[in-house]
Amino acid sequence: MKKKKKLRKETLGMRKKIGKNKRAGFKEFAADKIIDNSHVKKGENILVYVSTRYEAPTDSIIDALIKMKKNVYVPVMEEKEIKPVRLRSRKELVMENRGIKEPPLNGREYIKPEFLDVVIVPGVCFSQDGKRIGMGGGHYDRFLSEYGSNMHKIGLCFSEQIAGNIPQDHHDIKMDEVLADKIQGFTRVK
Repeated sequence: MKKKKKLRKETLGMRKKIGKNKRAGFKEFAADKIIDNSHVKKGENILVYVSTRYEAPTDSIIDALIKMKKNVYVPVMEEKEIKPVRLRSRKELVMENRGIKEPPLNGREYIKPEFLDVVIVPGVCFSQDGKRIGMGGGHYDRFLSEYGSNMHKIGLCFSEQIAGNIPQDHHDIKMDEVLADKIQGFTRVK
């Protein structure tokens, strides 16, 4: 547990130092790789996080998936659980009180999580074999533990967020793939 906390703190500090040019380049790189992914091409319902300031950006991914006529869902926190809510355009997003953009409360269209085909997951750091450290709340691990057995799980991060050895707890859920720049494109972990 101590090693996880230390790794989380170090990686969060490093992630804040990633420059604007790299972030801008990552947007198009990630969108191209995601739309080219066979699981995404086959999938109909895709959950994508709405990135915050320092996370690997997802705005280009969301736009590309909508353009592909995919049913795009974004995670919202309700009663300490992730609930997938339909997003038809990023223009629908409003700033929520925790500083996260999400669809407005009125008119939210939910999907049962078991109908999701692909989930694109944020993280503080990942290993090349799919292990993940999140922010520490366990929200994605609980969500994926309950519903993720039939979902293809893609971790999204900058190459600076790839760690060699990530400690795992029994409740931690591994990704099926990790997408990071400069790590041979898509890093397959299955």
